[in-house]
Amino acid sequence: MRFLTRGGEVVSLGDVAKVEATVGPQSIRRLERQRNALLKVNIAQAAPLESMVTRVEREVFPQVASALGPTYALRVGGSADNLRQTLGALTSGFGLSILIIYLLLVALFRSWLTPFVILVTVPPALSGGLIGIRLAHWWSGGQAAFDVIAMLGFVILAGLVVNNAILIVHQANNFREEGMDPRRALAESARSRLRPILMTVLTTVMGMLPLAVMGGAGAELYQGLGAVIVGGLAFSTLFSLFFVPVLISLGQDAREAWGGRRKSAGAAELSTVRA
Repeated sequence: MRFLTRGGEVVSLGDVAKVEATVGPQSIRRLERQRNALLKVNIAQAAPLESMVTRVEREVFPQVASALGPTYALRVGGSADNLRQTLGALTSGFGLSILIIYLLLVALFRSWLTPFVILVTVPPALSGGLIGIRLAHWWSGGQAAFDVIAMLGFVILAGLVVNNAILIVHQANNFREEGMDPRRALAESARSRLRPILMTVLTTVMGMLPLAVMGGAGAELYQGLGAVIVGGLAFSTLFSLFFVPVLISLGQDAREAWGGRRKSAGAAELSTVRA
């Protein structure tokens, strides 16, 4: 092969380059206009993906990066990258759901403090959901797992568990408007709302229980979701019936103590001025 230079001379390829037969890649992969190499890794079926990715980034990536040099960059992709994006979306969605619930409760009760008493039932529900998925995992022999769909159950659970506390607080406010003593109103509210709360919780739990504990083809897909909802509802109901009235009662005592202290301080100032 000959080439014509700018000076008009004709040179061959051997004069300007060394030609030899070698082995090269069949194709060149590019990601964001940069060359990259793809390494596929299959993990064991029982190994959790998130912990494996964390272990690879902590133990494998530093050694490989030091061997390759600063001109190379390492990054996980595929299922691991999709898992991170999904976890981030679910985490932000859970926080957004709590914020929306709080704002709706503020508009309904016309108070900035009462919704906090109702939202106290959410952390016990999350604990119950974790206990439920753990028991389902043990009962199913490892079939029920804490996956992305199970995490979606926590978002659903946040909107379900506040209903019991809403019933108690709303009924207590109605009794207080009728002239009933605040403590008596709380006791009557918990007693009168016990039956509808148990009816709602039992129907939901019994309806989701077969999905949470029974196996079968395709059950592993939604078994974690059912276990989270069953455990969270059952655990949060106990706290709603006992914990919410206690918190409201403590809030009323603190308000009365603060009001009595202000009245006594005002009376002391008035007596000083009169003296």
